[in-house]
Amino acid sequence: MGTRLSCARGRWVRNGDQDMKTYNVAFTIAFEVPKCTDPKGDDVTANQFRQAILLRLAGLDDKELLEAIGLGFDNYEDTNGMYHRHSDTQNYIKKNERR
Repeated sequence: MGTRLSCARGRWVRNGDQDMKTYNVAFTIAFEVPKCTDPKGDDVTANQFRQAILLRLAGLDDKELLEAIGLGFDNYEDTNGMYHRHSDTQNYIKKNERR
């Protein structure tokens, strides 16, 4: 029996003796930013967006998260093996957090 990796996360994986293509897929999730002074949200800062997205995600269990995201709407074949680990995301948030 050959090697099988179940989580590609945007890179080539091995399934037995055959390489499998992977894809980067775009998804959306709805969230809201409270207390905007502009009706179109043109005054919302990057930090307000970040906080609103994080609050939205933190308030969802796994089933609710899958329902909130829905289907992917765009994709492209991954050719460079690039993917983000959880620690990369956490470091990015810390580095770009406003103080």
